Amino acid sequence: MRVHDTLLGLFFAALAVAILILTADFPSFPGQKYGPSLFPRILGVGILVCAVVIAWRGWRESRRTGGRRIVAVDAAFADPGDARVLVLSGVFPSSVDPVHGVFVKERVAAVNRTGRWRMRVVSPQPYVPPI
Repeated sequence: MRVHDTLLGLFFAALAVAILILTADFPSFPGQKYGPSLFPRILGVGILVCAVVIAWRGWRESRRTGGRRIVAVDAAFADPGDARVLVLSGVFPSSVDPVHGVFVKERVAAVNRTGRWRMRVVSPQPYVPPI
C-alpha cells in the first residue's frame, strides 16, 4: 500500500504543529532564556520544514503526472501469492507452558487456514540454568 506524499506531508505537518502547541506551556528556568521546551520545539520546526517539503514535492509530482490516487494498493498487497510472515511473540504455547499465549496461536492458525499467507512464529523463551 502506498500513501501519496502530499497526504504524508500534511500528517507530519499536523504532528509538528501539535508538538509546537503542546510545548508552549513548558515552564522556563529562572534566569535563563531557554527551558525544557527548546529541544522539542527545534524538533517540531525541523519536522514541519520536512513535512512542507514532502507535501510540496508530492503535490508537484501529482501535477506533473496528471494526478494519482491518495492511497494506492500495490498488486503484491492485493494478491500476496507466496507471501511469508514472521511473527515475533513473547507469549506462545510451549512444552513447558501449553496454555501460555493460546490467543496468539489461534490467530496465527486462523491466518494460516486462509492459505494466503505462510506464517512462522519465533517465540524466545527465557532460559534459567539449574542452580
